[in-house]
Amino acid sequence: MLTPAELEEAEAAWLQAGGVPPGRRQQGLGCVVAFLGMATLTLTPAIGNYVDIEPQTAYLVLAVAVVLLFGGAALGLTGSRRARSAGSDDIDAAAGRVVDAYAAGHPSLPAEVVHLIVLVRQAGPGASGDVALKVGAARDYVQRVDTHFMSRPLGAPPA
Repeated sequence: MLTPAELEEAEAAWLQAGGVPPGRRQQGLGCVVAFLGMATLTLTPAIGNYVDIEPQTAYLVLAVAVVLLFGGAALGLTGSRRARSAGSDDIDAAAGRVVDAYAAGHPSLPAEVVHLIVLVRQAGPGASGDVALKVGAARDYVQRVDTHFMSRPLGAPPA
């Protein structure tokens, strides 16, 4: 069982790990840029009826409007960044930090273990097999922390 101090540190790390968004979503910005391009493309000829615009200026404004329209549409369609899945190098580095913190009795050990658990969950079901070998003597401790968070989604507060 985890001590109250370890449990508190692990809970804080768990909540922090769930609160970090995987990436900034750009679809809304893309829609606004496409709308501005569409509005410019639509209104430039109408404004040209009332204001004397040189043909070169009108062509330049229309070219910019087309770029805004297509650029905004592309950003709107492809603007979500998905989280990069954890690779074996990330898991190896996290396991090394867990081993070092466990050997030194460092107070950041619960946070390091939670970080390792989050990376293993992001990597998928096949990634957990080698982790037990990589953490060595800290294996029991890692299993206790993992058991504590087993049924909770990432970032979910305690029930």
